[in-house]
Amino acid sequence: MALSNTYDTTNSGSAVSNRESLSDVLSILAPEETPILSSLNKKKASATFEEWTVDSLSTPVTTGVAEGADVTSFTDKFSGRARLGNYVQKFRRDFMVSDLQEAVESVGPARVAQAEAKAIRELKRDIEATLCSNNDRSVEDGAGSVYQLRGLGDWLDSAGPSDVPADYRTPAGSIQTDASASFSETDFNDKITSIYKETGSTNSLTLFADTTLRRTISD
Repeated sequence: MALSNTYDTTNSGSAVSNRESLSDVLSILAPEETPILSSLNKKKASATFEEWTVDSLSTPVTTGVAEGADVTSFTDKFSGRARLGNYVQKFRRDFMVSDLQEAVESVGPARVAQAEAKAIRELKRDIEATLCSNNDRSVEDGAGSVYQLRGLGDWLDSAGPSDVPADYRTPAGSIQTDASASFSETDFNDKITSIYKETGSTNSLTLFADTTLRRTISD
């Protein structure tokens, strides 16, 4: 028995005139939150190598001073001052849209403005990943090496980097190298205690954690 149907899609037949149903909503199926980048203070870099100074306080003294005693020795209050720095790093995401694609109607759409917006979102993820990386800094030399910033994974190293004085390196007690099932509440509190001993404050701590660590803490 002959009948019109939806599955005969070759000419000629009823199905060739059926309309498509394509949503105008385009879904991005990729994580794009950048919590560390979003939380950092921003400033304009004025050189390829940005530097800052750090200093520390001496160990507290609890002994008294005799009445009328003269000062016979003096201390250099700035002997522990150090200079740290990091190189700037360029990030780039290229895109191109043809003149015809710019002119036609499409879901999304797929024009220069949308390509630029997508590239910006990708750049934010690139920067976030670089900030969280173990990359060491490097300087551009014109022979293949490019400017690269040092990631937090390299800064947070109790044994280095070599240009960071030992007094200003992150203590091993403040570092958790994994988020295994053996990581307990006691371990977590030990890290906070170590941070407090170094900074004297735990009033404004923010935890940036991947899904594994979040699940471990929640459990």
